[in-house]
Amino acid sequence: MDSSSSHKLIGVIQTINGVETYVARADPAANSKRALLFLTDIFGLPLVNSKLMADDFASNGFDTFIPDYLNGDPVPADDPNFNITAWAVNHGEAQTMPTLLAAIEGLQNEGFTEFVATGYCFGGKILPHYHWNTD
Repeated sequence: MDSSSSHKLIGVIQTINGVETYVARADPAANSKRALLFLTDIFGLPLVNSKLMADDFASNGFDTFIPDYLNGDPVPADDPNFNITAWAVNHGEAQTMPTLLAAIEGLQNEGFTEFVATGYCFGGKILPHYHWNTD
């Protein structure tokens, strides 16, 4: 999916338990109890392509949530001189996991009882850490 495409985003930004989250809901009448957590790459919520993918998951029946586990500090997509090494020091498990767990707790409070997840690049690295930090 190309960010320059003419697709209109169907999801919205909401705050879930203090975490800014892109929310793309499937059919609300389905009253699903399953949430798909979409963990972005280092470019985070600003990247339109991630939102388009979440919208596609939602159109295929999955309530999809992109929590800003990068805490409002994604890597800028248009800065070739950005210091990724300095950025990475502040985006390890200690910084990202509390935010992710807060979003999950918020979704549980909304009635979601089952969670599936997909992570892309940096987000894929986070998934095993989440697995080991939960019951």
